Amino acid sequence: MAEIVVQNLGVGLSTHTLEDENEYWYAQSFQAPSPFVPSAVVLTFATNQGAHTGTIDIDFYAVDGEGDPTGGSLCNGSLEFSLTGTTAPTYHEPSITIDTSYTFEEDTIYAFVAKITVTERESNLLTLLALPSYTLTPGEMMESADGGTTWTTTITRDFTTDVPMDMEFVLWGVPALPEKAITPGPTNANEAVELDQEDLTWVDGGLGEANEATHFSVYYGTTSGALTLVSSGQAAGVATNLFTVWGVEYGSPYDYAVTRYWRIDSTNTAGTTTGDEWSFTTLSEGYVPPYPPPRPDPYDPDVGGGGSYATNLLVIGHKVLYYRET
Repeated sequence: MAEIVVQNLGVGLSTHTLEDENEYWYAQSFQAPSPFVPSAVVLTFATNQGAHTGTIDIDFYAVDGEGDPTGGSLCNGSLEFSLTGTTAPTYHEPSITIDTSYTFEEDTIYAFVAKITVTERESNLLTLLALPSYTLTPGEMMESADGGTTWTTTITRDFTTDVPMDMEFVLWGVPALPEKAITPGPTNANEAVELDQEDLTWVDGGLGEANEATHFSVYYGTTSGALTLVSSGQAAGVATNLFTVWGVEYGSPYDYAVTRYWRIDSTNTAGTTTGDEWSFTTLSEGYVPPYPPPRPDPYDPDVGGGGSYATNLLVIGHKVLYYRET
């Protein structure tokens, strides 16, 4: 479900009046507070009486060392607007839906670019509102006179001094929860697990991505759907994660032919993703490997020579032993 990720609201100052039927380029930088996928941007305009129509195109970008938008568009959306004023001024908050998906990384600075194309203006007032820049830190509003090639900080006189500005806006997004854990070890539904199997292993399904897990919780037990939390805060960020069940209740060493169930929940700053339930079953007593080892050389006394294959192969539990008659 979408929620407000970043917002900058207050008593907006009329920074730039969109006077002509033309294109206007503005940008606003901000810091992502947690991993999220943007869903909409809401801007604030003021108008006098009459209709004002046009298009707002929003594109998100990474920023360079100067804080300016750089590289290709990460995600974008567009809105055809019609703002009709009934009083002077009338305030409008058009919402631009972001149609493409991109996961923003926590604590990383990005910028969205708003290209505003005015096609009709019936009054002398169509203004994009902004606030003094101390209302949003880090972040700043920028403008471009060459179609987004170069950017300058937007400056507006605030009382007696010139100060940088921030757009008045609301950024909505969906928290980028971590992916489910994958690649269980032992493999799911494995029915030939050794009695001394002591480690459970898994891989972060989002390892290396913006929404990778920061830690894991391990659930374990003997009954499907009724598992017990046996560990929380398992460290993340490694190629293969591991939890040892030696000494845990119902853990290793195991009896023959028992089944255990387990699950890994993945957590990051956006929340927790419940993992799939996995299971494994230990060997049955008297288990014989499906592919027995090669027959020993009957002429080699070091591997049991001097007797037939049948008399030199002994199965004890799940171990295959060779012996030599003397």
